Amino acid sequence: MRRGRLGGMGRVKRGQERSKKFGKVGNAMGVAKLEHIEEQLQLFRTNLETFAKKYKDNIREDPLFRREFQIMCAKIGVDPLASTKGFWAELLGVGSFYTELGVQIIDACVSTRALNGGLIEMSALIGTVQTMRGSNALDISKDDVERAVKQLKCLGSGFNVVQAGTKRMVVSVPVELNRDHSLMLYAAQDSANGFITISQMQGGDHCWSEERTKRALHILLQQGMCWEDDPGVSGQPIRYYFPSIWRLLQGGGGGGGGGGKKKDVGGGEEKTNTLTYDELLIKCIVQGMDYLEIRNTLESTFGGTLSVAQRREIKAKIQQRR
Repeated sequence: MRRGRLGGMGRVKRGQERSKKFGKVGNAMGVAKLEHIEEQLQLFRTNLETFAKKYKDNIREDPLFRREFQIMCAKIGVDPLASTKGFWAELLGVGSFYTELGVQIIDACVSTRALNGGLIEMSALIGTVQTMRGSNALDISKDDVERAVKQLKCLGSGFNVVQAGTKRMVVSVPVELNRDHSLMLYAAQDSANGFITISQMQGGDHCWSEERTKRALHILLQQGMCWEDDPGVSGQPIRYYFPSIWRLLQGGGGGGGGGGKKKDVGGGEEKTNTLTYDELLIKCIVQGMDYLEIRNTLESTFGGTLSVAQRREIKAKIQQRR
């Protein structure tokens, strides 16, 4: 009986020793794996620095390229455009890119708040900011604006990017827009007039009650994001205009007719217009238009987005004229 008890204790002891050995092996494997991951991350960072040195001009000047670079950096926890000092700031030459852009966004939103109540469509905001930055500044994209606005959230100032219907819009007042507000903005866009009426929201695909429409309108009217237009004529409904959308719809893009085949600014299909791309570019420069005015004119006329090379060409020709 005693021998059996001793044998059982021996088995327990051997099992404990085995567990300790497995534990040591497991710890050793964990340390080795961690070291391997750290080595891979360091290698990735080194390769990222090499990549940034090689393509720094593209990162600075091309918003789409910059966005892809930012996504790649985020995967290893690097934010090269957010700091003012250090290797990345010196290498890319942009310093606190998003901090500076955030200040400019605040300025643009505040200066237009009396007109739109603190709700501005993304492309309209970019146009305002680009004008403030001047023709020699780096071009910015919607992605740049969204990243800059995210940094502004820490100020608690009410800045936010929302999806309002089919458009991305920036809110610069401390108000929470809900789904009903978004649907109402979509209805104003869909009407092609930038306004809605209560009867419009009650019919069609909406089928809203009058109470629901007035409840959603209340906060928008209070903040100045929506304007009430009462015609004062019997039978004529009150129109509720959204100035940020109305201005956007009224300023729709160009296009033309007649003439032969002309060059598309994006380098794709050719479009028909009265002037070729090069002819219109020279005409804009001769008229004394600045870089942003020329770029917007070309993009709206030919229905495309200018390439990096084309943007550089515009800046170079403006300098030659000076």
